[in-house]
Amino acid sequence: MLTLLAATASAHIPVIWVVGPTDDWCATLNGTIGNDVVMLMPGEYRGPCVVTADVSDVLAEETLLVSLDPANPAVFTGSDADFVLSIDGHRMIVWLLQFRGLGPGVDAVRVGPMSFVEVRSSTFDQVDTAIRVVGAVADLQVSQNQFLGVGTAVDLGCPVGDCVAASFTLRANRVEGAGLAFDVPAGAVGSLTDEVVTASTTALRSAGDVVVAGSWLQGDGPVVDLIAGRATLQATAVAGATEAVRAAGAVTTLEVVGSTLLGAVTTPAEVPAGWRMTSSALDRAVVGALPTDHTVVCDAGPTCFTDAAGFDLYPSPGSPLVGAGLLDPVSPTDFCGRERATTAPTAGVWQVVGPSSAGPLTSAFKDDQPCPEPGELPPVEETHTGIPPTTHSDPPADSGLPAEPPPIVAAAPDVGCGCTTAAPAGPGWLALALGWMLRRRTRPVTLSPFRRSR
Repeated sequence: MLTLLAATASAHIPVIWVVGPTDDWCATLNGTIGNDVVMLMPGEYRGPCVVTADVSDVLAEETLLVSLDPANPAVFTGSDADFVLSIDGHRMIVWLLQFRGLGPGVDAVRVGPMSFVEVRSSTFDQVDTAIRVVGAVADLQVSQNQFLGVGTAVDLGCPVGDCVAASFTLRANRVEGAGLAFDVPAGAVGSLTDEVVTASTTALRSAGDVVVAGSWLQGDGPVVDLIAGRATLQATAVAGATEAVRAAGAVTTLEVVGSTLLGAVTTPAEVPAGWRMTSSALDRAVVGALPTDHTVVCDAGPTCFTDAAGFDLYPSPGSPLVGAGLLDPVSPTDFCGRERATTAPTAGVWQVVGPSSAGPLTSAFKDDQPCPEPGELPPVEETHTGIPPTTHSDPPADSGLPAEPPPIVAAAPDVGCGCTTAAPAGPGWLALALGWMLRRRTRPVTLSPFRRSR
């Protein structure tokens, strides 16, 4: 095991621990406090590990668990319990890990109770539940992950009780082949932005309060299943083989603004005040009493889209969607963040800016931001690894990192077996970890041989 110590503007001197599969990495992780980093060397790891994220002198500091080499990340392949990682305590970030083929009934990551937890740029492949909230979490963030063939991608809490993510942010995740992508119980409040869910059964099941923005949700259906609470769909495309959206009478507020829905939209025969659909596009009439305004039904009559069957939802030349919308403050931008026209905007997810489409909505359509402009080719379909683009992982410009990667300082560890003695490949990745820790600091980094005090 190797440690790297760096003195910063923080009251706590952060420690970077570098451990491998044969080290006692779980004990090492439990020996950290906020602002420390545990970096996992390439290899296969096995659970379970119950982690308590301890608080440091500065309450805002997080413990970071990350792969040492983003090109060859640590892979968790199984567990001797029904979970791999179970995290509670204060604040923690899980970054650039992979979980593959864990076996039936095994959760990859359980969280709660927690103050803050973020799961970022990781891959979950063939697991039952990737991320499950099992205790009260004040702030949960899940971003830039890939979920492949999972039962449930993110379960935000139990149906009853206080084991929910009171505030959650899901952003730029990619889900392919899930039974249920996102499960939002009552009491959970948050947003889904730039999410891509394809070849799944249900993308969103919600009894909480949720805003879905700029997302592409496709599956067998119901793709969006609203049970209770409040829901807003803005600049979102939904395509269901049967139902696109199903809303129960217990839903208190439903707003669909600037969106395109392919498949049945089913609502009760009587709906509460506050339910509305505006500036949207449908391929069939709503079943139920959802009020519609400036919304175009693209049934067997008009040709609205470039290729609806192929999920190319850009308006075709002469489409009745052009100029049919109404500028609404709930959805001021289209699917790719383009400003809508101030007068007579396009109805549906796209604001028309040219005669040709950017291509069909595929699972890789939003892998790169911004989206391709209309008339440009969409991103090439490639295997997504869960590793963010360089622009997402570079150290901040104001981090004060030295021009050269810092040296690795070997120290006798006080936890773990300490059997690793050689410097791992790619020490520049350690500088990246320092950049993460220092993203809110501007003082230069200095290195110290002194061990931290707790």
